[in-house]
Amino acid sequence: MEIIRSIKLKLELDPSIILPTIENYTKAFNYVCDIGWQDNDLNSVSLHHKTYQNVREYLPSQLSCSSRIKAAEAL
Repeated sequence: MEIIRSIKLKLELDPSIILPTIENYTKAFNYVCDIGWQDNDLNSVSLHHKTYQNVREYLPSQLSCSSRIKAAEAL
């Protein structure tokens, strides 16, 4: 049996380093919300099919999926 441990770390970084990622996440969230609102679509899976390729151009995969899920919840 394998034991896995997790630790919490406080990262001390300059906000300017992470700001572009936060802005792109917000952009992706708003984009998914716009598509969902226009198509009257609240389904996270169908929103994934409609938006994933566009969002992946400026966000990593995990953040793309996370922004879509949060947008579907907001809708």
